[in-house]
Amino acid sequence: METQLDYYQDIVTEFLRAYVEDRVNEAQYLGVRVSGQPETDEQLLNTVQGQQAMTIARAAGGEVDGMRRDEVTDCCTGLLQRLFAVPGEAEYDIPRAFWMGDFGNMVLLGMVWGMGDELLTVSQAVEMTGKPHDYFTHAVQRGRLISYPDKSEPNPKHQTRLLRSEIEALR
Repeated sequence: METQLDYYQDIVTEFLRAYVEDRVNEAQYLGVRVSGQPETDEQLLNTVQGQQAMTIARAAGGEVDGMRRDEVTDCCTGLLQRLFAVPGEAEYDIPRAFWMGDFGNMVLLGMVWGMGDELLTVSQAVEMTGKPHDYFTHAVQRGRLISYPDKSEPNPKHQTRLLRSEIEALR
């Protein structure tokens, strides 16, 4: 029987294969000769990116015994910067579509655990604060709250999740 960690390891391996292939193609496009890239799944998982991604996978899968939240957060931050930061720029945007993919959703779950936070539905936020549903919709639209999609929710209208820490700060 496949565990959650096995599932995430497959996702990480698939992501790393595509990531390395893209980086090699990019280097070759720039005229840079590339050699020595990982050839096996085990070699991919033993790269710095592979080790970081598997740390995130363990947190996302709930296998957190002996893990430090700050280590997981650092892994998430480093990986997201590598994927989305423009060289020379201090800030970067993460496309919503990233969080909806299997790998992005895994990173999201790991990041939330690393921060010691929790994702809540809008209905839960309404219950916690007594504020109307529209308040949260508008706060997200205006950039006052960040929303994250719950990939496991089949109804797109109910996929929005908010960080508990941000909701508690509104109280």
